[in-house]
This record gives sequence, structure tokens and C-alpha cells, in this order.
Amino acid sequence: DEAKSIMMGAMPRADAARMLADSLPVERLERLGKVMHIAPCPFQGGTAYHVVLMVPQDKVTLLVMPDTPMPARARAAHDGMYASVVPLRKGSVGIVGANAAVVDSVAGTLQA
Repeated sequence: DEAKSIMMGAMPRADAARMLADSLPVERLERLGKVMHIAPCPFQGGTAYHVVLMVPQDKVTLLVMPDTPMPARARAAHDGMYASVVPLRKGSVGIVGANAAVVDSVAGTLQA
């Protein structure tokens, strides 16, 4: 739950940059938009990183999964929300948002 992750507190930028360097560098995210929040969160027995990113068109939520490879891009839609999961150099990232075009745009930009 996004609100719960945010309430648990964000990690310092330097820590986030170090943890995401091999999969999705923070600098790359900052070129897309304003990083509002980054925090670790448990995911399938490991650690993923919850990112709230404000891009010019809307807000998207990312789940960076450095230890979860994805062979190809996948998409889903449910209850007015849209998601895409794309492979990264190391791991994968899930992108979720209310605007399908924005989710697709961010996914296309981040895909390895």
C-alpha cells in the first residue's frame, strides 16, 4: 500500500542512489520527473524499492525489483489503474498509474 510505505519514511537520496545504481539509477529517474519518495519494501522474500515519481503528465508509482528479472515487457489493467512491468539491466520495474498513456510512456523510457 503506497500510503503505508510513505508513512514508514523515505530513505536518504544517497542510500537510494547506492541501492538502485545497478538496476535503475536515481539520476535516470530524476531526468523523467520529480522523485517524491523512495523507500525499501519487502517483496517476494527480498527487497524492492517503492518510488513515487511525478512526471509532467501525472504521478506514477514504481516498484523497482533489482532481484526479479523479467524476460519481456508485460501489461495489465484493473479497476481504472494501469500497469506495465519492464526488464532492466538488473532486475525489473513495475510502473502503475491512472493514465495508461503515461504508464506506457514511462515504461518505454525505462525499458532496458
